[in-house]
Amino acid sequence: MKMKKILSFVLAFVLVASTINVGFAQGEVKTNKDKIDYLVEKGYVLGDAKGLRLNDSITREEFAVMLTKVLNQENAAKAAMSVPSAFKDMAADRWSNGYVNIASELKIIAGYSDGTFRPRKNVSYQEAIKMLAVAAGGTDIKPATEGEWAAPFISYAASKGLLNGLGELKYKDQATRENVFVMIYNYLDGVREADLSKLTAIVTKTNANSNLSEKQAEIVVLKSSLEGFKEGASYIVDLKDGMDAMDILGRVYDLDIDKNNVIKTYRASALAKTEIAPIAIKGARLYVGGDSSDSTVLEDKAALTEQKFRGAAVNGKYLDIFMDFAKETNYKADLAYVTSINAKVVYIKAFTFDDIMPVFAYDNGAVKAIDDESGTIVKRNLKKAYLYDNGKLMPMDLAKLEKYDVLHFYASDEAIALKNKVEGEGARYKLSKGGAYINLANKDYKLGDEKARRAVATVDEKIFTQVNAAKYNDEVKLLTNEKVNLALDIFGNVQVIYGKLSFDEDVFMIDRVTTNAVALIDRNGKEIRVQDSLDLRIYRDGKEIRLSELNNYDIVYAIYNKDAIQKIFVLNGLKDYDKAFKPLDKDGKTYKVYAPTKSVRRSSIYVAGKEVNLLDNTLLYNLVQVGKDYRVETITLDEVKNAGFDKTVTAYVFTVKDLKDKDVTKYDSFNGSDDAPVAIVFKNVEKKKVVDKEDIIELRSEYDAKIDRSFEGYDKTTTLRVYETDGEKFENCKAGDIVKLGLDKDGKVLRLDKLITDLSEEYTVLNVLYDAGGNEKLALKDSKGKELNVYTNDKRVVFGKNYAKDSVIKIALNENGEAAVISVIK
Repeated sequence: MKMKKILSFVLAFVLVASTINVGFAQGEVKTNKDKIDYLVEKGYVLGDAKGLRLNDSITREEFAVMLTKVLNQENAAKAAMSVPSAFKDMAADRWSNGYVNIASELKIIAGYSDGTFRPRKNVSYQEAIKMLAVAAGGTDIKPATEGEWAAPFISYAASKGLLNGLGELKYKDQATRENVFVMIYNYLDGVREADLSKLTAIVTKTNANSNLSEKQAEIVVLKSSLEGFKEGASYIVDLKDGMDAMDILGRVYDLDIDKNNVIKTYRASALAKTEIAPIAIKGARLYVGGDSSDSTVLEDKAALTEQKFRGAAVNGKYLDIFMDFAKETNYKADLAYVTSINAKVVYIKAFTFDDIMPVFAYDNGAVKAIDDESGTIVKRNLKKAYLYDNGKLMPMDLAKLEKYDVLHFYASDEAIALKNKVEGEGARYKLSKGGAYINLANKDYKLGDEKARRAVATVDEKIFTQVNAAKYNDEVKLLTNEKVNLALDIFGNVQVIYGKLSFDEDVFMIDRVTTNAVALIDRNGKEIRVQDSLDLRIYRDGKEIRLSELNNYDIVYAIYNKDAIQKIFVLNGLKDYDKAFKPLDKDGKTYKVYAPTKSVRRSSIYVAGKEVNLLDNTLLYNLVQVGKDYRVETITLDEVKNAGFDKTVTAYVFTVKDLKDKDVTKYDSFNGSDDAPVAIVFKNVEKKKVVDKEDIIELRSEYDAKIDRSFEGYDKTTTLRVYETDGEKFENCKAGDIVKLGLDKDGKVLRLDKLITDLSEEYTVLNVLYDAGGNEKLALKDSKGKELNVYTNDKRVVFGKNYAKDSVIKIALNENGEAAVISVIK
């Protein structure tokens, strides 16, 4: 049988035996079947000790391996051998893992809905046909939603001649090796081989490094037997769907181009080799992998066309002369795709990174990233990002950026993103001649030591601190025995060390001590009772003491986990700090206390003429005198600010320096200047109740201040609400009145505002209108016939049925003159 010349690269299909033995006998096998014998003759198929076993089945992983080799992706598959699979039943050390990874990346295989690939399962005809159809260009085909799911793939495969010579197949049956061989022969003969062997070219320009459109590329022809394409000449062609401008730049392809200069099919050419690594340049010598790696020598004047340097792209800029490229990169690049033919470099696509930053969050066009120098969260504009995945650069939907993805900025608003996170138990710092490392699960991960490329560590995802060769920080120490995650950059260096601690720690105040227990008050005012036990350790001034030696009102530091408090350190006792209380400054009718506002970022108080700026986590306690003793409670700044002037309010400030001097913290959760307050203890604060929330209700019964101690009514959802008055007396109300109640944090009534009563004006709705901005406006007429227009508030509360034209309503206006409450009478 006459057959066109098969591809320009050497390829051998290894059909793996059911025992997964990859060593086969090399004896010649003849079957007297033209297609099979041709594959054997050309070395595509090798028999084993049992021959070709044409009637045997073939597993899904064996077929994936075959097809990956057909597509000339064997080198990529070998490089991806140890890359974790997307399929949960594919181990990283499985013999076929790299091939399955590449086949998955090429969208040839998709696996099952449960996340498995089922590598040992025998492939069916419909599965094999689907994979071949995708490989043959049917990447946009979707499974049928009715009938047989594979029908569209089978139809496409038949149209491409992939099923020629197979007769009638039962598509759900297991495929035989013989029929698989025939389909592979048809694929090579009818779909790819003839056209793709006619033209080999390098992609020198796309819209990633020039002004070409997204669908265009400039190619330089290296070999051609295709009419209209001359070796050494450049041409503008239109890209096939699925070809990404950044990814294809600088790569060499075998192409099939139609008469309109549109790429119909393409494959990576076996003629060229692409290495991905950092580079350094000295003279005309290129070091791929850095100064210490073997060099590749550029020879611009080489005789063969395919050995000439064809250009470079640096951070999206095109350069056609090698030395111009060298100067542009300052003779080195962080990431380079070096394409060579016969060890002669023909193209370099390179990136130099201004900064490498882990993502903290993405928010509507701006990325919040972690600055390794300051440990702060900073905003960076990001217009474009490419996802780096096993050497490929794919356009990325920015909304899919996740926390601790690592961005490599090669321009102010463009970056390469990497999702490479590893997990293990216990992170340990390691220093050697080669630098500093984090050892995780017995594997070393290097710490970068260049500015803007150093790692940060966190145990709470709020505070980030730098880690490098000269700075082994407390966070890493704390994570020694914890579950830890690392986020890595393109070089495999650590960018983020993060994990959750199995313990926590905080400041508390002792409310009371009994014989075998102590009551601690936490920052939320909750009482925590701690029983004496053999596991509890208590220290004062570095010495262990008994629980009975603790005192009421001691300020303590406690280390605890979800089960119990493990250690208590006494920071200061009332007898020590009682004389340190100082008066709180007054400001008119209130104390000089300031909560955050738009113009004032931090809370502050003034004690004896000195401003004290609070931390975000400063604790506030109040000692309430009960006879000769005190009761410990937490307090808010508003309660301090509005405290009564009957007694002078005093305060004691326990600072960050005070805490540091005690040297008891495992993790410095109070991050501030030495004079910043860890805790403030107040005396003589006479709390005044303040409105915490409001509710609007329609009273179901009258309220008589002489006898009633509560308000009962229905809210806008007709839910019955009952609010106690706590003894306060308010204005009498009638059933049906709509009132607004101001409530304290316990739900007790502090204030009454009558909104709508039986004396309120009734209005007839003439029309419900809307202005150009979509705001609702009511055209009303009062009982005297006077007409008026009233806008409604966006958050209006409506009692009764919905209002419309001719409805009769009562309204209550807000301070802007808008109808905020509407009662529909009829």
